[in-house]
Amino acid sequence: MTVKKPIRSATAGVILIIVSVLALNIIKEGFRTGITAEWLIANMICIALSVPATILARHLLARDADPILKDSHSKIVLFLRPFHADASLPKWLTPGDLNYEQELGYCLTNVGKLVAVGKPGERFATAGAARTYLHHDEWKDRVAELIRRAELVIICPGLNEGVEWEISTTLSLKSLRHILFFFPGGSDYLNTLASSPIPVIQDLLRQPIGKARLAWFDDDGCVKTLGYEGPSRWARYQKYCNKWTDAPIYLEALQPVLTRFGARPGFAMRFMYYTPYIYVAILLSFV
Repeated sequence: MTVKKPIRSATAGVILIIVSVLALNIIKEGFRTGITAEWLIANMICIALSVPATILARHLLARDADPILKDSHSKIVLFLRPFHADASLPKWLTPGDLNYEQELGYCLTNVGKLVAVGKPGERFATAGAARTYLHHDEWKDRVAELIRRAELVIICPGLNEGVEWEISTTLSLKSLRHILFFFPGGSDYLNTLASSPIPVIQDLLRQPIGKARLAWFDDDGCVKTLGYEGPSRWARYQKYCNKWTDAPIYLEALQPVLTRFGARPGFAMRFMYYTPYIYVAILLSFV
């Protein structure tokens, strides 16, 4: 049963990223040489080029989950969410920026590759988790198959029938040790689920979630929130070294999950961990 897939092109995506970077460099060069009427016109043209080029490039470079799923030896982390949650992902990001799906995926690389079901009918894939597209008549069977296969299932809860079915199916097929709940907006997001009939969601609503974005269950079945509450070295790291990403927060929060699976953070996350020290070493080299 064939399903129409969104447009993807790695070549076109890379070309558009290059165009975007060159346009931004032209803008930066104008500040160095002085602001003139010609520069203002060039600036407007470059902005008009770089913004849509970046948006389109990220869509064209979005990962396809089908090659991953065809490899029976590939470990996966399944991300289940209501499709409307995709709207909360930033539409415009500079080439170095990450959205929360990418941040989760990089943190959990050594547990499995982050995979999600794409929204049917979308013209361009969403950057983040690798997406597979399913026909309406087969989606429940395929999602149940993916749940069984996944090393870890991350659930972004919702109130629609499809997501409630996914949560109930996950709870019936996986132990709580292999389930992680994700709330993009912490307790504010969770409070929108007050009418959910699912007991686990009601259990989560009774917890002091606060700013936490992740929750799981320990070996005794108790809810443990994984998030960021107050200053730490990660707060200073994000403030001074990496303002464009929350990856350090996710990495700190996911340490218990990584420990449970005996996995280390992905290389990209380990590199970002040492970024402050690299900055200090560069500064000291000029002393």
